[in-house]
Amino acid sequence: MDNASANAPTTDRFTLRPGRWYAWMMLPGYQGPYVSPIYVTAVTQEKTGGHTLSLSFHNAYYATGVQHSRACVDVFSSDSGTTCSLT
Repeated sequence: MDNASANAPTTDRFTLRPGRWYAWMMLPGYQGPYVSPIYVTAVTQEKTGGHTLSLSFHNAYYATGVQHSRACVDVFSSDSGTTCSLT
């Protein structure tokens, strides 16, 4: 993390930016929770007027040849924070 990022003001907004690494968790996974670092390559808001994002990413722990993925993700907030679910 660079110095500017470390000193940036915090916000309660959820942000996904292409060109960055994020944590990915699927529940249920294959044999319990599945976790992997993902490298986001594209994020676009679906034109539904809702909170659905189209997400393209490189899944680091998938086998070579099937690492690039796409998913539609619903984003919602609760008192415990921001959560995403696949649609």
